[in-house]
Amino acid sequence: MDKDRIVGTTQNIAGKVQAEAGRLAGSASNQAEGLVREAVGAAQDIYGQTKDNVREIGEAASGMARDVYRDGSDAVAGRVKDNPLGALLMAGAFGFALGMMLARPAPRRRRYLL
Repeated sequence: MDKDRIVGTTQNIAGKVQAEAGRLAGSASNQAEGLVREAVGAAQDIYGQTKDNVREIGEAASGMARDVYRDGSDAVAGRVKDNPLGALLMAGAFGFALGMMLARPAPRRRRYLL
């Protein structure tokens, strides 16, 4: 739990108490201060909840990415183990194609006479 949630909840409760005390005492300024304090506390609590949710989503995404990487690397390792010659040919073809793309001469620039 985020500390903003704790502080926000505390402010929210203190604001409710102050607003009710101001209402019972007939003090409009105390009641207004309590309502403001309550609103600030509620906003801080929501901010803390948002931070907690973002943290949880980040941890879940990280775990999912780790699982996908592990599963994918296991699948590739299994394919290579089942057919090593095919894997070698595919790696060679990929390397050849990449080399051809990188070694291609740069296009010539046209010179325009002004």
